[in-house]
Amino acid sequence: MVDYKTHMDVLFSDNKKFQLKRVMWELSEPERDEAHYFTNYELLRRITQTHQRAYIELLSAVAAHHTENHALFNIAHENIGRKISQVAKAAGYEQKPAPTVTDVNIWGDPAQAVCYHRSERVVEPE
Repeated sequence: MVDYKTHMDVLFSDNKKFQLKRVMWELSEPERDEAHYFTNYELLRRITQTHQRAYIELLSAVAAHHTENHALFNIAHENIGRKISQVAKAAGYEQKPAPTVTDVNIWGDPAQAVCYHRSERVVEPE
């Protein structure tokens, strides 16, 4: 298995315009949603939009390693999804099954979303 850590570190890094904990907080605001959650797709779109170069480099690395596989976006997004799960849990968000929550995937198709709910352990970022 190829290590995409370098690309993932950049995708999940903070800068002046993007603080990951702040984005998760804002996506789970009560004014936005009473259940205080965000989906994996919402956070993926924010991360990849903010860090476009790292996203393209990750896709390029996936393509270079998986020359016979045609599901390159799926491979990249599986890696991003695992990292989203790790950082959300570390920040105090709980992953709960939500079979009725759908979002759109990279192709614009409806897909079942993974939901990360705010727990009492989540502290508003400064």
